[in-house]
Amino acid sequence: MFSDLNSEFFSWVRGALMVLFVFHTLLYINNRQKLFLYYSIYALLFVTNLIFLNSRFSNENTILLISLPQLYVVICIYFHFSREVLSLKKVIPNWDKTLKKTAKYLFILSLLTYISQFFISKNSFLVLNLILLLAVIYGVLATHQKIKKSKFVLSTLFVLGTVTLLILSAFSIFAASSELKYYFQSQGIHEQTFIYFGATIEMFVFAVMLGFRITSMENEEVAINLKLVRQVAETEELRMEMLKSQMNPHFIFNMLNSINSLIIKNEIENASDYITKFSRFIREILNSSRKTQMSLADEFNIIKLYVILEQARVDGGFTYEVIIEDNISPNFIQIPPMFLQPFIENAIWHGLAHHKGEKKLTLKLRKDAEFYLLEVIDNGIGYQKGIEMAQKRLVKSSGIAVQIVKNRLQSLYKNKITDVVIEDLTNETTTGTKVTFKFPIEG
Repeated sequence: MFSDLNSEFFSWVRGALMVLFVFHTLLYINNRQKLFLYYSIYALLFVTNLIFLNSRFSNENTILLISLPQLYVVICIYFHFSREVLSLKKVIPNWDKTLKKTAKYLFILSLLTYISQFFISKNSFLVLNLILLLAVIYGVLATHQKIKKSKFVLSTLFVLGTVTLLILSAFSIFAASSELKYYFQSQGIHEQTFIYFGATIEMFVFAVMLGFRITSMENEEVAINLKLVRQVAETEELRMEMLKSQMNPHFIFNMLNSINSLIIKNEIENASDYITKFSRFIREILNSSRKTQMSLADEFNIIKLYVILEQARVDGGFTYEVIIEDNISPNFIQIPPMFLQPFIENAIWHGLAHHKGEKKLTLKLRKDAEFYLLEVIDNGIGYQKGIEMAQKRLVKSSGIAVQIVKNRLQSLYKNKITDVVIEDLTNETTTGTKVTFKFPIEG
């Protein structure tokens, strides 16, 4: 039974590895989880190696020239698989980076070990491979030691499957390259039997391990979905309150459409993150709506949340920068709540959205004599061209927005000079729009 590589047992192991390759490839195509990709590659390389060892081309020389380097690659792929299946990036991010680098160094070391066989004796070459094996086992045990407190079951299975396979595979290679080959043949045992036994144990152990991991992933997805449902319900409630507060319903409609688009694309984590930011933004709006004035620093924070939401919606995105002149503290400057948002929205959707190339939005706060000048600057298509392209009658809406903000500034700074000026920055070399808000420095 164990002397013929074409017998039922050996064929079953090779067939099982091929099934694992196909199965995990389909799993990767379905959910794009890297652990399935790495394991499918690992299974494919492993089974092709076993098929080669069973071919008529397999002998002591070809094993060293062809099969051995392929096993080195298998080990490196296996390291990456272990990082994914143990969730090292989440559990121990620093160790994950170390293990990622180790896989690269291990590949280089494997290459040097492989080349060395052409310059040193067989015994010395076997010693180098033993050192390489010990290095791999050390990495496995070190990973187990690092992770055992948080994922004890998975790390224990990981060590059991990996170390068993490595030791039995190394023993098979050693037996095939030494006098032990003839001893096992006399006992009716093919020297590759140990690799097959190692693969069988590994397949069983990793089936259990992947079962744990898939269950964990499903539980995480359920938790994310529940969180998403709660956040959607909360956002809908906030949306109704915002409508009562006369927040622009078109803005809320666009945001909810963006969330719906992410859900349709099955980007659940991105949708959850977007809803969290959206909910936080609306909470800030509701809080500010109860105030007659607020600090410019708080206004900047709200606008930052708004910009982050809009950056995800604009094709190609855009950069956002706040420049504050030295010796100015926005914390001590009072302004009407949310007076900037309509102008930021216009800058994004009537300027930057139509601009080709790098898009940039800048808020600049500076002093000029007895006044603060707050500037909203974009490098979009320019104010006049924006008016021509706008589908929402930008001339009318901008004029109303300017007058409303002028009235609000005047109401806050009674009997003092305030102003709002829109300037088209377009010339022969540049394009863009600048909106300047002028209000007094109060002593």
